[in-house]
Amino acid sequence: MAEVKVGGTVKRAFGKGLKIAELVKLPNGSSFDRNWTVWTSEDIAEGATIEVQGTLSVKQSEYTNRDGEVKTGLDYMINDALINVLRPAAQAAPAAQQWASSEAPF
Repeated sequence: MAEVKVGGTVKRAFGKGLKIAELVKLPNGSSFDRNWTVWTSEDIAEGATIEVQGTLSVKQSEYTNRDGEVKTGLDYMINDALINVLRPAAQAAPAAQQWASSEAPF
């Protein structure tokens, strides 16, 4: 199996996994997000920037595009992941703090 090292932003956390988006820049100046599934039991919040190292697995999948056509794509997964949090997710301000002043909000 191949070992990979990927950096990206956590887009979704679920059960024993994460979905991360790796920003890929092309030579022509355009860019796109390559999505990865990372299998881990670590609790990492959505929005965190992480670096992941682990075993690569890829599987072929089918999806239906906006025009109703069935297309073939690849799902990239990282198993046995070692995760380094580069930047934790930003803490959202509780709603109560937003209205803590004695002034009316209107």
